[in-house]
Amino acid sequence: MEDPLERFRAGDSEQQEESSSGPERDLLLFVHSGVAYGIPAEAVDVVIAWDDPAPLPAALPGFAGVLQDRGRVVSVLATPLGRPADGRVEARRIVICATARGYLGLPCSTTREVGPVSLAATPTPGEVVDSSAGPIVYVDPEALLAELAVGA
Repeated sequence: MEDPLERFRAGDSEQQEESSSGPERDLLLFVHSGVAYGIPAEAVDVVIAWDDPAPLPAALPGFAGVLQDRGRVVSVLATPLGRPADGRVEARRIVICATARGYLGLPCSTTREVGPVSLAATPTPGEVVDSSAGPIVYVDPEALLAELAVGA
C-alpha cells in the first residue's frame, strides 16, 4: 500500500526551506466541528479511524486521553487546538503527528485533501488564515505542544 503522504516527506531541503517561508505550503486539510484546519503534511504520520482514548486521572481539560496505535502510545487531544470540548463532538478519525515529545493525536470528523495550499499570509499557529482552500485554522503540532506544556 502506497503512503500518500510520503511524497511530501521526501522533498529536498531547499524546497522545504522555501515552503516554510513562502505563501504556499503542503497541508493536510481536515474538518472538526465544522471548522477547517490545516496541518503541515510533513508533520502527519498517519490518519486512523477513531478509537476512544483511555482517560487519565488529573489530565488537563483539553486532553482526551491516550490510545495505543501499532505499539506506540498516542496522546489524544479533545479538540485540534487542545481546548476543552464543549459537548459531544462526533470525531471519526485521528490525525497522528510525530513530534519531538512523542505522538500527538488530533480528532477530526473528515479529512479533505493533502497538497499544496496557497496562503494569504505567513500562518500563525492556532490562528485563521485565508487560503486557496478557504479560511483554515493553521495547526503546528510542535507549537501546540509547547503552548500546552506552558499551560500545564
